[in-house]
Amino acid sequence: MTGAQEKIELRPHRPARRRPWTTLILAIVIFVGGFVAGAGVTVIAVVGSLQQAIHHPEKAPRRITRTLRKRLRLTPAQTRKVLAIVTDSQQEFLAIRREMHPRVVAELNQTYGQIAEVLSTPQKARWRRLFAQLRATWLPDPPPPRRPATAPSPPTATAPSPP
Repeated sequence: MTGAQEKIELRPHRPARRRPWTTLILAIVIFVGGFVAGAGVTVIAVVGSLQQAIHHPEKAPRRITRTLRKRLRLTPAQTRKVLAIVTDSQQEFLAIRREMHPRVVAELNQTYGQIAEVLSTPQKARWRRLFAQLRATWLPDPPPPRRPATAPSPPTATAPSPP
């Protein structure tokens, strides 16, 4: 037989051997990886949201009202009233925060000093940086009190008023 005329012998195809443990382990790894990724994204979102709320309390009334409007299906009139109520309450909460802030800061400073006393010099430097970062992130100074809207000044006597 010549090379062109040779018959190629075909072997029957053997199915691949199944490996149930490999499939199960792979499925578990994928599931756990998805869980870890989802949890990580959730933690990042929650921490970011908390930091936003701590650093920008003036935005809270609108955010709270928007949530209540959606969950309670408020009418536009109800939404305006709820916003006014939440805004007034927010000012009271901020006033309480301003009153309590010095006490909280004093306690934190005392804790800072007590911890610093037990640390070595290199540890104290790291502690100082860490404490400053944590304090800036989680305990910023409260915003100053909101100034009431100033009333327009009365017309001056130099300009005649219309009849």
